[in-house]
Amino acid sequence: MSRLARTWMRLAVCGSAALLTAAFGAPAVAATPDPAKPIVVQPPSLWDVAPCATGDLTGAATLDGDGRRHLTLTGWIQPCADTKHTNGYGMAYYYADTAVVSWALSPYATLSGPTAFVATASFGPVGQEPLETSYGPLAAVCVVRGPISPVACVRLTQPDGGPPTFAPISTGDPLITSVPVQWRNNTWVQDQTCGNCV
Repeated sequence: MSRLARTWMRLAVCGSAALLTAAFGAPAVAATPDPAKPIVVQPPSLWDVAPCATGDLTGAATLDGDGRRHLTLTGWIQPCADTKHTNGYGMAYYYADTAVVSWALSPYATLSGPTAFVATASFGPVGQEPLETSYGPLAAVCVVRGPISPVACVRLTQPDGGPPTFAPISTGDPLITSVPVQWRNNTWVQDQTCGNCV
């Protein structure tokens, strides 16, 4: 089982009565966008990225009795007015040494207005999560319009013995721009002069 498969994400998208569940490494591939199903694209060239987007992201977290961290990320994303087609957006998790983008994309409810979402993700206790063991502590989360195109981000602070806390940060923050990005076995080194290029 891959490291990515061990870290799962469930993403519920609220819009037009649609409820979406997405998991890292989900095997299904939607032939056409269906608001009720995640879109999983195989080669990265098939992620039809919106040319620009705006959005917002906030977070909350709890700890269970075993120290596992459960994150709830709430927000919205809207492609810019000249967007003719795009097949979805995703979530990216930024660690000290790399960023990992969710394998499953979520379809936009509409290209002419905001798509609201609630994403939940669970991680092992600090120091025991496989991805953190490999890449360092989880430092930030962003909603992204493409693998290296963050739209809105939050920083995580993880105090000893307590749940993570969240604060909004710029998409140009070094936590976001200074690490390579992994998505479906591909890695990008980001252009640090670009930010989110909106």
